[in-house]
Amino acid sequence: MKKLLLVLFFIPLVSFGQTHSIKRVIDGDTFIIDNGERVRMIGINAPELKDQFGIESKNHLEKLIQYKQVTLVKDDLTKNRDYFKRLLRYVYVGETDISLKMISDGFAKAYLKYKFSKAEQYKLAAKD
Repeated sequence: MKKLLLVLFFIPLVSFGQTHSIKRVIDGDTFIIDNGERVRMIGINAPELKDQFGIESKNHLEKLIQYKQVTLVKDDLTKNRDYFKRLLRYVYVGETDISLKMISDGFAKAYLKYKFSKAEQYKLAAKD
C-alpha cells in the first residue's frame, strides 16, 4: 500500500516535467541536455572532478543517465536557475529519482543549503 501511495504521489511530479536526452555529463551533479542547456540537479552536491572521488561520481551519473531519456522537473521552492544560469531540476529516469539514487549510492551528498521540497527525504537518504 505504501509503495502505491508513493507512486501515486510522484507520478504527477514526473508527468509535469520535460523529457530530454543527455548530451554530456559534466560531473556528478551537472550535465548538458539535447538543447544545449546545462542542468544542475536539485538537492545534491557531488565532488568536483579534481577532488577525491570526483571522477567516480561523474562516471556513476553517466551510468545512470547517459543515452537515456530523462524527465526534468522544477521544484516550487527553488529558483529556475542558479548563479551560473544552469537550470535547477529534479531528474528522473522512469520513476527513479536520480538525485536520491546518487545520494543512496554514496556518490553525492544531500545539499541542504537552499530550500527544496524533497529536503527531508534527501536528508534521510544520506543517513542510510
